[in-house]
Amino acid sequence: MTIFSETDRIFFSDGYLLAREVFQKEVIPGSFIELMEKFYGQVDGLNSSFVNRCEREGKNIDCHRGCSWCCHQAVLAGTHEMLYLCSYLREHLDQGEIDKILMRAGKKNEITGKMKASEFLHFKHPCPLLEEGACMAYPARPLACRTYLSSNVDSCLQEYRHPRNHLSFPALYAFPLQSGRMMNEGISLFLRENKLHVAEFLLESKLGEILRTPDTLLLWTTGMNLNQQNEIGQEDMEYIVNHLGRK
Repeated sequence: MTIFSETDRIFFSDGYLLAREVFQKEVIPGSFIELMEKFYGQVDGLNSSFVNRCEREGKNIDCHRGCSWCCHQAVLAGTHEMLYLCSYLREHLDQGEIDKILMRAGKKNEITGKMKASEFLHFKHPCPLLEEGACMAYPARPLACRTYLSSNVDSCLQEYRHPRNHLSFPALYAFPLQSGRMMNEGISLFLRENKLHVAEFLLESKLGEILRTPDTLLLWTTGMNLNQQNEIGQEDMEYIVNHLGRK
């Protein structure tokens, strides 16, 4: 049984209440986009305040543009995050750029789609959205990327070079990871209560499917269950939670 702290419950409630506030009448694509923009905006605000506090206290933040060691690891994203990400890509990228992402995602999924969590969590391969050391969809990047703040780039490099060393973890700050996760859990609960399917996927496993079907967001808001073929199963989710809990 998972025991949550009072802080966890506060952030969980913040996420749930945010979704309830945005979806006052019904869940439609426009209100969904508004929800995700507000959610990510709040997460970014928390991160900014946290970084400022670290600077005041003399604590190091080693994340910056061009450092992309973490962009070679597994990225898990919820259904709602994938839908928002693909909506952003369609709106801001041209077809040539999207085709490039589709090709990269397909090639990576051919490898990771056959793996269990115990394998893909330790597999290093560039994210399909990584272009010359930067994210092609940075404003819409998933929560897993958004809350990943390292205090020591050398620890990230060591984890990249030795992914099978279970004693080697990036020196990540816990607060951004936990606060963002709890807000997301609150939003996910609200979506499920409103009969919307929410699951976890490897980013590369859903990019192609959603990008090639422009009506996916509209259909999802009416209750359609996205293809469950690539959904992370319960056994793998338990491994992921236990693995990440050691960081």
